[in-house]
Amino acid sequence: MKRALTAVVLIPIVLLLTFKAPLWLFCAIVAVVAMLAMREYMDLVVGYGYEPLRLTAYLLVPLYFALLAVVGRDAVGQQSAGEFFLLGGAFVLPVAFIYGLIGLRKDLRLALPSVALTWTGFVLVAFALATLVFIRVLPLGPFYLFYLFVVVWSGDIFAYWVGTAIGKHKLAPEVSPKKTWEGAVASVIAAAALGALILQFAPGIVNQMREWGAPLHYDWPEREAQLGFREWQLLPLWKALLCSALINIAAQFGDLVESMMKRGAGVKDSGSILPGHGGVLDRVDALLFAAPFGFAVILFAIHS
Repeated sequence: MKRALTAVVLIPIVLLLTFKAPLWLFCAIVAVVAMLAMREYMDLVVGYGYEPLRLTAYLLVPLYFALLAVVGRDAVGQQSAGEFFLLGGAFVLPVAFIYGLIGLRKDLRLALPSVALTWTGFVLVAFALATLVFIRVLPLGPFYLFYLFVVVWSGDIFAYWVGTAIGKHKLAPEVSPKKTWEGAVASVIAAAALGALILQFAPGIVNQMREWGAPLHYDWPEREAQLGFREWQLLPLWKALLCSALINIAAQFGDLVESMMKRGAGVKDSGSILPGHGGVLDRVDALLFAAPFGFAVILFAIHS
């Protein structure tokens, strides 16, 4: 019951932010989520016997998203969104350098694992969630975020339902004992079907989102704004199914990787901040892989 109630509260909030929030607010909310998830990740690192560079991480993560909010204001259109992604990725390198400098002041026997694990967390959590911002500045960004969330959420829901009802063959018993092959296959099928459905009805969905006040007009190239949907090229059905299925597989892989980290640290949940759902990292684990992969799929296979 707690799990369902938490989802009922959180999903409308996420969709409201996706449809209505200006870029600076969207960046701020993602930054808060990244900070909470990063804190839980570093708690898992402690479970492995190492001490991460907490203070530095707590300073660099919000600084990173503040930079994205400032630079992202001018990232309008597909080409500039790609350049925005390259800039955001380039920032990850000096972060490694900063962590390395701080690591020189630690016990040198522990410096390398502390620096490496903290930087890995920055890439795995902060940079991965930042790809939501990269998607947001694409033309039709809020629509693509809606598509991504549906593919991830629907897969998770159907995996749980089918796995609970008829699941018998364990997917990865040592990592996640409750996950089954039946649930995983159902997840891919449901996500592919719903994702393809959204892409096939994209013109109507986007028009409705614009009526609701979604900031699509800020990201819409002038040519498309003039043409409207008179020359909208729908993605072939097979391609829509394939793209949605691949994003779902990436999401399931992210879920398994986070479960692996928890089992290695000897904990069941990464935290307890969300009733019935565990920690923030438990809720965004699928997005840590699905969002970067989804950004690439959207940029090069769907939007193009």
